[in-house]
Formats: sequence, structure tokens, C-alpha cells
Amino acid sequence: MGWHAPGMAPLLPLVYHKPSPSPNSFPLTTTQGGERYQSAFYVFEEMAQTPASSGTANKSLVSQAIAELHLGRLPEAESALQQAVKQDPADVEAIANSIVLNVIMGKEKDAEELRRNLEDLAPEHLLLVDLKEKSEAFDQAATKYSAKVAS
Repeated sequence: MGWHAPGMAPLLPLVYHKPSPSPNSFPLTTTQGGERYQSAFYVFEEMAQTPASSGTANKSLVSQAIAELHLGRLPEAESALQQAVKQDPADVEAIANSIVLNVIMGKEKDAEELRRNLEDLAPEHLLLVDLKEKSEAFDQAATKYSAKVAS
């Protein structure tokens, strides 16, 4: 499903990775899986800079950003995704991952603007479908509870 380098497991878009429950858990992620993410980062960084791979440069940037995120380097992930979107404003995977990163970083306005852009480009993108399903499930669960008003 996700794009990957030969011999490596596919890197799924960030939206399919459950974020750590707290920022303090990033060191744990780094020690338990960080070596693999660091190795992946180096591979994708090199691929993005190789002239022969210019057709895959954007995919490499998005994958590099995902590795940066897993390593807890949010500003670097943001920079890579911004570069990918700048190079190809219609790259739906770069946009989808930018949405998730902006939500994690608390940039709700930016995330909402990107979400509208993604809706225009790919209304059936998996992120949008997933968000819609979760929103509907939440609304259904919310109907089971009623607010109690104090008199």
C-alpha cells in the first residue's frame, strides 16, 4: 500500500501510525525502534538528493518526514513535508501527512486548510474516509449520553 524502497517494509502514511500518548515517550520510541527509523531516514534522504531518482524525490521526502516524526524531530518532519508540498502541490500523501503533523503540533488552522485542499484533490482519500467514519462513530456514541443541566 505505502511506497517503499526495495528490500524495506512499506512505510504507510503517518495517519496510520498511532501517535505516542505523550511527548515524553519519544525517547522510548527512539531506543526501541529508533535505529530502524534512523536507517530509513538516511536511505530516503539520500534518495531525495539523488538526481536519478527525481521522479521519486517527493515520495522520498514524505518518507523522510515520517521517519523524522517517529524519531521525535517534528520541526524537521514539518520542513520535509513543506518541501514536498511546495514541489508538488497536488501530492495527496504529502498533504495527508502534513494534516496529521499539523494536528500533532497543535496547528489546527493549518490542518483545516490542508484538509479542505485534500478534499478538493482526493475526496475519497483514506484519511478523509477514516476521519468521516470516526466522526460518525463519535456522534453515534454521543447520542447515548445527555448533558445534565444543574438547576
